[in-house]
Amino acid sequence: MKRLNSGARHFPRQARSFERQRLFYDHDDHDDHDDRPERASRTGLWLMACLTCMAFACDAQTPSSPSSAPASSSPPPPPAVGSDSRPNILLYIVDTLRADALGPYRGDPKQTPEIGKFARDAIVFENAFAQSSWTRASVASILTSQYPRAHGAEDRGDRLAGAAQLISETLTEHGYYTGLITTNPNVGAFFGFDQGFDDLIEMFAAKTDDVVTPKELIASADDVAKRVNHWIDNAPKPFFLVVLSIDPHSPYSPPTRFTDAASDYRGQATGSGPWINRKDLTADDKAHIRALYQAEVNYADYGFGLVINHLRTQGLYEKTITALTSDHGEEFWEHGRRGHGRGLFHEVLHVPLVIRAPARTSELGTRDSTLVETIDILPTLLESVGLTATGDISGRSLFGPKPTLNPGAFASLKLGDHHLASVRSGKWNLVWDLESGNKQLFDGSEGADVQVRTGAEARTAALSRNLEAHLASTALQRKALHGNSTGPSLRLDEIPDAERQLLIELGYIDDGPSPETRPPSK
Repeated sequence: MKRLNSGARHFPRQARSFERQRLFYDHDDHDDHDDRPERASRTGLWLMACLTCMAFACDAQTPSSPSSAPASSSPPPPPAVGSDSRPNILLYIVDTLRADALGPYRGDPKQTPEIGKFARDAIVFENAFAQSSWTRASVASILTSQYPRAHGAEDRGDRLAGAAQLISETLTEHGYYTGLITTNPNVGAFFGFDQGFDDLIEMFAAKTDDVVTPKELIASADDVAKRVNHWIDNAPKPFFLVVLSIDPHSPYSPPTRFTDAASDYRGQATGSGPWINRKDLTADDKAHIRALYQAEVNYADYGFGLVINHLRTQGLYEKTITALTSDHGEEFWEHGRRGHGRGLFHEVLHVPLVIRAPARTSELGTRDSTLVETIDILPTLLESVGLTATGDISGRSLFGPKPTLNPGAFASLKLGDHHLASVRSGKWNLVWDLESGNKQLFDGSEGADVQVRTGAEARTAALSRNLEAHLASTALQRKALHGNSTGPSLRLDEIPDAERQLLIELGYIDDGPSPETRPPSK
């Protein structure tokens, strides 16, 4: 395997080991940084359906109909496995991207124009929800189609089990050339995400073994697009590529050409960690920080556009199934705090999901309002190329029949002191604190979860039964995957120094500062 020129750590399959050669990214090669400030088994599914039917026989909701997507269209069958005409697959994950920051989700065609243009030629899933509110747990769910409490990569020291079946492994077995380009150390080789990938490119490596600076740690949207386009040009076809782009992850420091909306601010707040987590911010400060986040989103939109336009110019756009999504969103004081990895509210779980499968011509340019989950991405992509998922998955293909019973969208969080589970059904979101036993019901009909304090006892009881059935199902799936073990996990001091330093810089590991000044756990 030929190594790609200058870049982050690149590990072709035959070179995989913990004694990997390190190749470091040279930021000085890219003029686009001139205006950028420094910045830091189906058994489980069957059981769940049975338990849910018992729990919700009297309270089931039929999923809403798509606003314009046909419910049972029959596109041409995909090419036979082994055919040279099989489509490529691009799964593009934008870290920390809440759905309402995008034009297609807020009804503003001028906002995020590149994603908007792509969405007008794709299927927009309006109500897609992530399975956790921090990166490692959520991306593991996307790539395995298992809930976090099943795959087990939930807490800071958890690794993705070797027994887990990733979509990359299935596609490799069927002749696809596979790659992962990641900008976040939570989704790297050390935590088990290299399984099934021919190429792994980690764009978060430091240049030296000294203390990592934020600039060395985080790749820009431009950098990611250049690396992605170079990989696409050199990869055998058909390919499957997963991209995890870091923008708009905090700190919020977009290039100045994207900061027009924040230019009228006259205060002192910035998008850096010490500022965005302060407790004494004014309303203007908060609005400015939110504007900086939106500018980061616009920058991520630009980077995504560079990739899509490259596919077009190379004659690959009509030969590639493309899915755009996020691992989670971001809170901006809707519930008294900023960040994510702390709760399971609408603003951190509602994510964009836009899929373009060129063969499904009758559905391009449509919108689907059905409640879906990011675990549905894996079976959807596989069905698009004529394959079925192997292993114990929990998702369903979004191109298949609509379910007659939609049990809801489930999520969980086990990160530090936070141990939560939730179920969303229609406008309702039930959040269960698994440590204290406290349950809270929220109404998300206005796009943000507002707590319902009285008069919803029957609804709370029904959702509780549904969530209990889900927890029982995922416990069985986890046991099938890990046996009596809780899964591969490390103490934080067992994580190698290089990876540990990277995680400290991103705020995933507490290195001592107070909660008011350190970046939030993501």
